[in-house]
Amino acid sequence: MAPGAGSMGSLALGSGTPHFIEGQIEYMDWPGHPLARELANYWIAKRGDRTMPLREEIRPSEIRALLPYLVINQVLEDGTDFLIRLFGTELIKIAGEERTGKRVSEIGGAPETHDIRRRTQERWMEINRRTYETAAPVYARVIMLNEQNACRDAHIVALPLTVTGDGVEQILGGIFSAPAKDRG
Repeated sequence: MAPGAGSMGSLALGSGTPHFIEGQIEYMDWPGHPLARELANYWIAKRGDRTMPLREEIRPSEIRALLPYLVINQVLEDGTDFLIRLFGTELIKIAGEERTGKRVSEIGGAPETHDIRRRTQERWMEINRRTYETAAPVYARVIMLNEQNACRDAHIVALPLTVTGDGVEQILGGIFSAPAKDRG
């Protein structure tokens, strides 16, 4: 288990029900969660003086404790959708579904089936598109709720990667949680 998992790392609240993004995305200049900062610092070290690192430079063995919280999305159709290539085990628990191999536009089932699922898809698309369009890291905080309204802050890191050296082709992401803070 990653340092700080349980109260700080896991989004699983013990309810066994899927969690959804709710409310507005709060963009940040720097990650607020310690594991999110660890991922951001790793990416910065790999990037060096370039815009972004190559995907092949990201080595799972170097960030083993973060793997359960990671997602890798492949850019599709000039950033209009994203294919989830990796979806960490902790993320599967909180989402209530395995998302590896799905498009972001498909997560949570058909969006018309549930308003909260549609909003979750929209927010993931927004974060991925922002990363793709700016070719820069995106740090954000959102509220995640389950169907019993159990609430956590989800700290999100979305980091651009290139495969061929020709722009953003993948996005390395991490989702880490902490007790919800007052947003008033």
